[in-house]
Amino acid sequence: MSDASLQASTAAGRDYAGQSLDERRAQRRQALIDAGEVIFGDQGFRAATVKAICRQAGLTERYFYESFSNSEALFAAVYKTLVAAIEQDMRSALAAAPTDADAMADAALRVYFSYMARPRVARIVLIEIFGISPSIDRTYRAATLKFAEL
Repeated sequence: MSDASLQASTAAGRDYAGQSLDERRAQRRQALIDAGEVIFGDQGFRAATVKAICRQAGLTERYFYESFSNSEALFAAVYKTLVAAIEQDMRSALAAAPTDADAMADAALRVYFSYMARPRVARIVLIEIFGISPSIDRTYRAATLKFAEL
């Protein structure tokens, strides 16, 4: 590696505002996921644009493509993030519930309906997930099987 390329790679990985390059990338990725929830939840997957998502996130398209290959990849990340949050909250509710079947069902359903009361979440998880691609269909089926195991 030449001295010039070593300096360039060191400069690119330098801390900025006390954060490493990886920390900044993770923050940008999360900002895009949060923006994706808003845009996909308000407009739907097919009407959403990378430009609108980036505008919502306060980032340029360069940073979008740093984290995601396309809108479908972002949609998958948004869906997986929402499903993981629902699953975590359900597991917590089930762990705290009495062990009889009615109480456990009640605890799980309360969590489920609390998320579905959020219009953006409901639209993404119940409507937009369908018919995007075979890959997204597999993501949906995997999440459904995971919930069935709870």
